[in-house]
Amino acid sequence: MDETVKPLRIPPQMSVYADKHNIFHLLQSMLSSLVVEQPADALSFMIALLQRISTDIPRVLLLGPPAVGKHTMAERLSADLRAVHVTSDSLLSDQSELSAQARCVPPTEPLPVDLLVKLVQRRLGEIDCFSR
Repeated sequence: MDETVKPLRIPPQMSVYADKHNIFHLLQSMLSSLVVEQPADALSFMIALLQRISTDIPRVLLLGPPAVGKHTMAERLSADLRAVHVTSDSLLSDQSELSAQARCVPPTEPLPVDLLVKLVQRRLGEIDCFSR
């Protein structure tokens, strides 16, 4: 390193502040949106994104025994919250390799947990889940 250049030192409290206020998550989601959308005016896009983005977005997972109304409740919540409704059918409906692996599992057996996690992560990583 050049002796005339002072090394950059980031104070440790900066990292604590960034973690506390979800700064890293905010920057990652903003950059993802910017790269995916590729707007003509990046600055106004980022301003509009900051005005509508919220890290307090509700994330709901409904669990329960068969025939208690989980699907109906999820549809209503999805409509009211303008959120994405992810179902097991929607996870298996595309033509990805993961979905093909999941369709090979007999219906009487549960999906392997690692496969199910990958399916959900892939689905939640799609653009409609970021933009809502």
